Amino acid sequence: MNTINCTICNKVMEPGKTHVCLNGKRFILMDKDDMDYNKILDKKISNVDLDNLDNHYIDKDMVVPVLERMLEERNFSDKYLYDYICDHWCRIENGYDLETLAEYLCCYKSYDDYKTLKKRLKKQIDDKGYITIYRGFNDYSREDGNSYTLSLDKAIWFSRRFAEEVSYVNTYKIHIYDVLAFITDRNEAEIVAMPDDVILLETIKTKNDFCAKA
Repeated sequence: MNTINCTICNKVMEPGKTHVCLNGKRFILMDKDDMDYNKILDKKISNVDLDNLDNHYIDKDMVVPVLERMLEERNFSDKYLYDYICDHWCRIENGYDLETLAEYLCCYKSYDDYKTLKKRLKKQIDDKGYITIYRGFNDYSREDGNSYTLSLDKAIWFSRRFAEEVSYVNTYKIHIYDVLAFITDRNEAEIVAMPDDVILLETIKTKNDFCAKA
């Protein structure tokens, strides 16, 4: 399993080793080929009713493994899988898991989901089918990723999180057809998308209480 960078502090995470992030949270990037990992996984999943996930609290480190076990053992509908990912998206802080879930969203998003997204975002869509989105980052976080927001203020807040002095906000446009999900659970107006589907318009430099073009 390859190393990846933490989406919060951008430090390298190595499989099987504890990573302590700037926010004080601890993560362990597990190697899925490790036998001990699979034993722990089997034990945790054994008590989960995959057909009635609404009745279970899924630990954030189990969201992806439970999804993959569902794919192995049952013939669940694309809608069931898509809704499962959207319902648990906000609880994930591991960049590797977010990338994995975004790829699954690409697989299970249906035309009906697209129509629902188009209806929910109709006020933000321009006459060419695009919406404007933002992503905040700094020297300790990734510029690219799968999480964006409709709110410039929220992007600025994320850009300043853990930043020492200067941080940045990228402004993008994305076609409504390429939006994978619209998540409002944390009042962040979050847009989930693949980095290759967003078009960079400008970069804003943020510092203290003002904004200026970089």
